[in-house]
Amino acid sequence: MISLAVAMSVVLLVVTSFIIGYHLRLTALLPAIGNAKAPTGVAGGPGRAPIIKGTPLIMLTFLIFSSLLLYWHLGRYSDWNRATPQVRVDYLLQAAINQSRLSAEQHPQDPQAQLRLVEDYAAGGKYAEAVNVLESLLAQSGASAGLLGLKAKYLYYRDGRQLTPEVKSLTRTALERDDTEFTARELLASHAYRQGQYDLAIEHWQRLLQGDVGLAQRRAIGNALTRAQAKILTGQP
Repeated sequence: MISLAVAMSVVLLVVTSFIIGYHLRLTALLPAIGNAKAPTGVAGGPGRAPIIKGTPLIMLTFLIFSSLLLYWHLGRYSDWNRATPQVRVDYLLQAAINQSRLSAEQHPQDPQAQLRLVEDYAAGGKYAEAVNVLESLLAQSGASAGLLGLKAKYLYYRDGRQLTPEVKSLTRTALERDDTEFTARELLASHAYRQGQYDLAIEHWQRLLQGDVGLAQRRAIGNALTRAQAKILTGQP
């Protein structure tokens, strides 16, 4: 912020000095130009001086106003404290990850402690770390449909939302063990929707509604179904 103000002050000073110097030179030459090109008593010659004399003031006023406007927009002085919440959020996420990691290390046989660490890693966008913890948890607790679905989900996001062969295999195995496993089927539905495969997305979501789904999840799935059906009716991509 301070460096921006200093830089703009220097530029303003240089430009102002140039304008004033140019005006002084022009003012000094004006009588000679008037005597050489305009007859005495002609209104057009001497009458131009007031207009030229007022020009630097107008230019300086415009320059100062535009500089202040630019500084207000780029410097964003009034928003100086708005970066704090984002920094605070990052700090809290990292603190939660550290706490969950410590708890998981202290209770290596506790699946809930491991799952909390997985969730915190995922919340912080650390999908590779979440997958690593899930692999250890799968080896420890067995390949349940829920854990397979979670691993598929975080592999999917780790690889940039790619439905890789490994992700397909994990979702297939999870749904073979539980046809209404929420994470795996919702992942397939969302991916199909993003690819414009609305019929397939609707099929997955409708299958989820046949299972044990909470009220909030039912409402979200209902909204998703409405959007997909609207896409089909309107022919939108």
